[in-house]
Amino acid sequence: IVHQYPGIGDNGIEGDNLGSDEAAMPRTNPTLFNATFIGTPDTRGMVLREGAQGILRNFIIQDFGSESVDLRAETVDLTAEWPANLSIENSFFFNNGEYAEETGEEDDDMGFVEQTAIEDAARMNILDQDPGVGSSSVTSPDYVPTNAMLGGQATPPAGLDSAGTFAGAIQPNGTDWTAGWTAYPEN
Repeated sequence: IVHQYPGIGDNGIEGDNLGSDEAAMPRTNPTLFNATFIGTPDTRGMVLREGAQGILRNFIIQDFGSESVDLRAETVDLTAEWPANLSIENSFFFNNGEYAEETGEEDDDMGFVEQTAIEDAARMNILDQDPGVGSSSVTSPDYVPTNAMLGGQATPPAGLDSAGTFAGAIQPNGTDWTAGWTAYPEN
């Protein structure tokens, strides 16, 4: 679970390879399943750049006012990377800002269009459907989602919990595994 505190930080997660050689080996290439990301009006959900790869599945990405996903590359062709080596699938995107219009000097991804990639039906992402996270308060959050549509997502690969066939870090209407050991102080 990643929960941005207002005014602190600018991205829910950042992934980088090597800025001076984006194709340097070994490349950053995580496999991540079952995460919940909650943002603020001035943050981005994910920034993946400098040749970072990754297989990201079963996420909830909500309340990021800037944009949910920003992919950046100056020398690696993201169109060739997506979706075999870099993809976000079987995830819920809710209440996020518009994708940035990148042209001219602001184009930091060689013309790759994040919105088209995320909204591609083959990626099985669900857009603008409230996952039903109970409360996104930073001092008394309720991360247990209630939307039954979160179930039936991708099956995690060997080495991860194969029962995690739902979007988010906590099973819809399931047990809050953060209860009893996690504190949410204001500072």
